[in-house]
Formats: sequence, C-alpha cells, structure tokens
Amino acid sequence: MLGSEGLRKIADAAPFTCPDCGGVLSQVRGAAPLRFRCQVGHAVTAEVLLREQEDPLRGTMRSAQRLVEEHLELLARMATDARAKGRDRMAAVFDARGDEYRRTAQVIREGLSIPEANNQIGQTVDRPQAAGETSIGVESKLRATQR
Repeated sequence: MLGSEGLRKIADAAPFTCPDCGGVLSQVRGAAPLRFRCQVGHAVTAEVLLREQEDPLRGTMRSAQRLVEEHLELLARMATDARAKGRDRMAAVFDARGDEYRRTAQVIREGLSIPEANNQIGQTVDRPQAAGETSIGVESKLRATQR
C-alpha cells in the first residue's frame, strides 16, 4: 500500500476515481505516458482510465435514453387522451413537452454514437489483452474509425 504520504511525494491530486477500488487518483509527476496512482497503489494510464470509464458511462446513457423514450410515449398517450376529452390546451402542453424530450433523445443518441475509447486507443501495459484481441497503433486505429 502506497499511502497518502508516499503518494504526495510522487504525484499530485487529480479529480478521478480509481477503476479498481473507487479511491481518489493522483497524477504521477513526469510520467510518460500520463499515469495515475491511488493510495492503495493501483496504477493506471490515462488511456486505460478512459476505457474503464466508457462502459458505465454508456450504460447510464442507454438508461437515460430508455427513460426519455418512455416519457415520449407517455406524453403522446396523454396528449391523445386530452384531445379525446376536448382538452386541447393540455394536449398542446403535452406535445410541447414531447418536443423537448425528442431533442433530448437526439442529444443522447448522438452521444452514444461517439466511438468507444477502446476502439480508438491502442493497448497499454496496464491491462493484458483479451484472448484473440490484436493491438495496433493509435494512429492506425484512428484512421480506421475515420473511414
């Protein structure tokens, strides 16, 4: 275990969370590539940290997208019900809220279409490659995703 005192000697506090233990990360001074350590001693490069954050972020965005789509469906049903009961003003309010949610859904869809970090960034020494996974340079991967 590295501990707070040892970590302060080699690193500066950073606003990131260790993907292994949930502790606070510190940026190691002068490290190449950019590296972080936690008090427990876990070490991670910036590339690996980015990749580790990707799955929970995408999962949260997919949950938000499902919730927004449910809101859209509910608002559409509420607008239809209001119109059937002669409450046109209320139906217009539901329609306007639906328009707002449609814009929100589009932003989330665009966010989900951003290429995943592990599709753009080469493997690092911090994590072993999965069986059958190949590693090519960062430049090659970036060119491949831009085609």
